[in-house]
Amino acid sequence: MITNLIKYHYWQQLDTIVWSTDKFKMMLLDNNYIPQPTVHKFANSIQGYEINSTNMYENGGKDIGTITLIETPDGLSIYKASVEWSTEPDGFSARFAVLYRNTGNPFTSDLIGVLDFAVDMTNHNKSLSILLQPDATFEVN
Repeated sequence: MITNLIKYHYWQQLDTIVWSTDKFKMMLLDNNYIPQPTVHKFANSIQGYEINSTNMYENGGKDIGTITLIETPDGLSIYKASVEWSTEPDGFSARFAVLYRNTGNPFTSDLIGVLDFAVDMTNHNKSLSILLQPDATFEVN
């Protein structure tokens, strides 16, 4: 389980996200990335660290699909949001996964949070799956 979450959203503007209808994506970043929450606000500010778009990885990442929120005493938690990159013989490596609201324009696509895997993860010989759950794997306060 990954529990190292770095929050990125303009928290005072959290109400601008419509969780039930907005589109969300997960982007993978390489190990050269250094998280800077006060500098990186939108997807365009981190695109230079996105992993290479070969080996079945598409620029911009993957759609998350449905995101369900549950209320907790500490705020809101994302629940049952998942994404998976299937096994590839050549594979790719990533150190970070970034959840963001996809507006279709990287200059307005809000970064919500980044997961630090602590080591490079790969889809070589096994799929790479990320499941966001309410047990602090990913939390929005």
